[in-house]
Amino acid sequence: MGDSETPTSEPAAKRQKLEDSQPKTPIILEELGDLQLRVGSDHAGHPTIFLVCSKTLARSSPVLKKMLYGGFAESLSAQEKKEDWVVDLPDDEPSSFKLLLHIMHRNFSQVPQEISLESLFQLVVVLDKYDSIALIRPWASSWLRDIKDSTEYPMALHIAWELGLENAFHHFMTVLVQKAFVDEEGELSYYERLLPRWPEDIIKPQKLAHCLDNVGPADLCDTIYELRQRLVSIEFEPYLKLYKSLISEYGQCRYRSKKREHLQKVGVRCDSIALGSMIRECSLVDIDITAKDPVESFHETVPSLGLDLSQLQILAEESYDKLDHSPCRIGLDDYRKKARADIEQKTQEALVLKPQYQARMKAQAMKLGIHNAL
Repeated sequence: MGDSETPTSEPAAKRQKLEDSQPKTPIILEELGDLQLRVGSDHAGHPTIFLVCSKTLARSSPVLKKMLYGGFAESLSAQEKKEDWVVDLPDDEPSSFKLLLHIMHRNFSQVPQEISLESLFQLVVVLDKYDSIALIRPWASSWLRDIKDSTEYPMALHIAWELGLENAFHHFMTVLVQKAFVDEEGELSYYERLLPRWPEDIIKPQKLAHCLDNVGPADLCDTIYELRQRLVSIEFEPYLKLYKSLISEYGQCRYRSKKREHLQKVGVRCDSIALGSMIRECSLVDIDITAKDPVESFHETVPSLGLDLSQLQILAEESYDKLDHSPCRIGLDDYRKKARADIEQKTQEALVLKPQYQARMKAQAMKLGIHNAL
């Protein structure tokens, strides 16, 4: 008589799928809870299940109140004939939602006094979705104390936007404006630090539109583009004015205005030296001052442009035919010093938040009870 046949085991992949589909033990937020939330199936193979008090959720969130008691498919009235009241929230991230539930159920021992920027970002996403920003008011000051030191600009910017931190939002938006450059594909990018090391960092360019997807106001990327263009224009403005003056019939040299032809030629020579040195110096740093639209053709960052323009060695005639050109050199130096001061003032005036940004963040700040110290 032969050996009895032993059943073969299920394939590993199929077994894993079956295991993932099995109900998991709920995380109990309220022992007498009347509602199970199945959270985050889009983020993992199976959802995390929470046993909660539906009335606590309804008191804490107007969105959840409508969902649970407003006649929606998830509401109590729609679930009356079922043995268990279960609501699926597949797109919420389980760990941040768990923290939100602890806060809602007043399980304050489970709420950390310190939190990573990424965890705070995920929590803020959930808070915004369920209109529950005010719930984190007791922890906001400690959680946000060092936010301005962050180099995770998109995440920090979004947190500032949702929590109404106007100064912090302005800071991070300005950082991105200053770091933005036009890449080879004609899109705005910036360099994100990946692995901080000393003395050098490993960095790679990031598409700004990708990094700011669903971050901050809907028009944020366009706003950063417009501000960058404005700042580039401000940096170029005095140098384009100088360039156009040097190629005009009037020029910069004082001898250009004299009636004697000989002196006029001396003035042209002086201006030609200034013009030639300016064009040459610009070309050495890949700035085309002669372009039809130098602002549009410039692709690097605003600070790099300001530094390169400020370091241009623009010359003037030393002496020619016993004529003194020191006023030309002094005049150029004074012009550029005044231009630098004007650039700084105009830059500060340009980097202001849109009124609609300010209004929205003031409303968010009122929910949180944080005034604009951050």
